[in-house]
Amino acid sequence: MRGPGVFGSAYGRMLERWPRAPGSVDDVLGREMVLLAPETAPALYQPPGSVRYGKGSRPELERFVERAIAGVTGEEGKVRGIAQALGRWHHAFEESPAAADYEAYRFGGTEESILARGSDNCADIARLACALYQVAGLPARLGFLADTDQAYCGHVICEVFYRVPAGPVRGLAPGALWGAVDPETNVVYQHPDGRPASLWDLHRSPQLVELHRGPGRVYTYPGQFRAVAISHYDIADSERYDYTEVPLNDYVRGIWRMGDAGWPGGLRWLFGEDGGEESRLDSARGSR
Repeated sequence: MRGPGVFGSAYGRMLERWPRAPGSVDDVLGREMVLLAPETAPALYQPPGSVRYGKGSRPELERFVERAIAGVTGEEGKVRGIAQALGRWHHAFEESPAAADYEAYRFGGTEESILARGSDNCADIARLACALYQVAGLPARLGFLADTDQAYCGHVICEVFYRVPAGPVRGLAPGALWGAVDPETNVVYQHPDGRPASLWDLHRSPQLVELHRGPGRVYTYPGQFRAVAISHYDIADSERYDYTEVPLNDYVRGIWRMGDAGWPGGLRWLFGEDGGEESRLDSARGSR
């Protein structure tokens, strides 16, 4: 199963209304995502090919990566260094006046434009992370998550193919595995023995998700991995995509302002996404 409807009709309607230019990179990646299930997992978890990134083609991203991984060793060090740097970058944006400026807020664009302007949009952050990991020589792709038991509980992270140090200390055999990374909240998901924990592992093991819970890790709870889809993004194919930016629309503005108000009346679908009576958009408006 592919596309925005993989998480059911309510989430499908939500994703169709989310700000993205028709035919843009985010629109295409959303329509190409594949639901992770027993039928699709074997194909999705084949070892990837080599990263095709051409050194020197994305200098601004290279500079970010160089700073993020300065002094680290090994592929695991690169994964953690980039996740930590993005976590700091995201926190700085959250503390800036731009985070509260709904009129100037933008979705999408090139990874360079996202990096320059900052973002609190998980899809932007995850795509930026995928690009940065590929610049660092590590295969990476997008992971779409949905807590289908609750309204508006979607999230986007990434999955990176990397190896951790083998040997007697960890008792691990050589080899790389897919491991989930949430660059927005700086969570690198791993098994207790240090092996990368994939989206498939986390989807099937609530206990494994629980091991990573902590302050600020708002998306790290078992329900968030109730439904998972994967979409491949190769920055070597950037000429294939349109990187148009779009402003915040009234749909997301209404949802965010309800969140800012603490969801009076409880978390629920506001605009008829679940097939119920459509709420008025104005009821969710107000000042931030």
